[in-house]
Amino acid sequence: MWEQGQKNTDIGYNTNQIRRLLEVCDDRIKVMVLLFASTGMRLGALPTLKMRNFRSVNIENDKQIKLYQITIYEGEPEEYITFCTPECSAAIDSYLSYRERSDEKIVPNTPLIRAIR
Repeated sequence: MWEQGQKNTDIGYNTNQIRRLLEVCDDRIKVMVLLFASTGMRLGALPTLKMRNFRSVNIENDKQIKLYQITIYEGEPEEYITFCTPECSAAIDSYLSYRERSDEKIVPNTPLIRAIR
């Protein structure tokens, strides 16, 4: 139980810890890790994410960079917009491509993360 005056001592993972984790996880977990690391969203937001919450954004400078604008908690008072990193965007695209190759139809209401069967 959380008592008044108690301090939160949780700290974020550093880049080396995240890199090591990404080396051993599958595409599905990779998307989750990169989403949390790049957006700062809460764990509870992940199950609510649908494909309609993702909008592809291209940033042009020396080279074209693709990332996603993501609506978190769509339709709720806590709704906000965030962006993921290009690395996370590539992982999402790879994961969705795998799902489509497995004959899954991806539509706006499709959850980003598929439940394990």
